[in-house]
Amino acid sequence: MTDLNKERELELFNAFVEKNLPELFEKHSNGNFFAKVTYDSMFGAWLGAKAQAVPEGWVIAPQELPLDMALKIAKERILEQPPVKDPVLNEILEKAHKENIQSEQCRLMRDYKEMVKRLSESGAEK
Repeated sequence: MTDLNKERELELFNAFVEKNLPELFEKHSNGNFFAKVTYDSMFGAWLGAKAQAVPEGWVIAPQELPLDMALKIAKERILEQPPVKDPVLNEILEKAHKENIQSEQCRLMRDYKEMVKRLSESGAEK
């Protein structure tokens, strides 16, 4: 968790404790040792619960697109040329088709990685 996210979570946690547990909040604010220990433990549990939660409408996805998944998508996107009678031309077309699939696979992986990076950065800014 980034420091920015942790600070935001601490603000939310402080507001929650102040509203729901005002005695604990007051004792913690006054430097009470036992209140601080309790407060810190509760904040750790709060962060743990938040780290496991996935907001509605979101999914957990790998940071990098798996190679086999990228290959499958690339094969679906790049249509195979029908065979021709000339064996030399047919070989050239098959080789070009394989290269197009590899190129599409690389493009998919690059774009996916960039998308995840941007989404991660935008999530830290909110």
